[in-house]
Amino acid sequence: MNWRNFKYWRMALMLGTVILFGAGAANHSGAPVKVRYQITEESKLFLKGTTNVNAFSCDCTDRFQPKYLDAESQGGQTRYKNAGIRITVDNFNCRNRKIEADLQKAMKSDTYPHISIDLTETWQDERCLNGKCKDWFEVTAKARITITNVTKERLIAAKAKVLGNNRFQLRGEESLHMSEFGIEPPHAMFGLIKVNDKITFHFDLTVEAGEHL
Repeated sequence: MNWRNFKYWRMALMLGTVILFGAGAANHSGAPVKVRYQITEESKLFLKGTTNVNAFSCDCTDRFQPKYLDAESQGGQTRYKNAGIRITVDNFNCRNRKIEADLQKAMKSDTYPHISIDLTETWQDERCLNGKCKDWFEVTAKARITITNVTKERLIAAKAKVLGNNRFQLRGEESLHMSEFGIEPPHAMFGLIKVNDKITFHFDLTVEAGEHL
């Protein structure tokens, strides 16, 4: 594998470590580099929750534009700057207008229109970054999650797989309690139907890595 292809393998594999959602590469000296990445349209990002009577699922309908991030890698650990996504609360499609309206109200979308997920570090088997893993491999990401202006740091487990030149797939999920972020779970029908505190974000992302600067 020549040096140019080696760098793109590292970009694609480390991009797979974001929750979601961003990644990068570094040269042998560990010096920071700037990387362009794109979350493609076939990607899926959705949340699931339950009420005291049923379950619901809400798809994120946002389309993400190409972005640049900074990454610095040493061994199997990578640190990031400007690596993250913004999810528009009003763009969740729950296939139930009442649930959508209740979630928007509970998350105060008029004041805080976005959920932010910012990647800070990832850990993965260094052999996978060198193109030696042919199937799914484990990734652990440290991320800051911000909802209603409250930020929590979480460790997120995911799996990544190389699909081809500069393309990878990333799958995983992370459960949160709305009350952690100052959100009162919504209720309807005079309190007879109540949304449970825990919601789970699921992601199945395809990401492309472009030219680094």
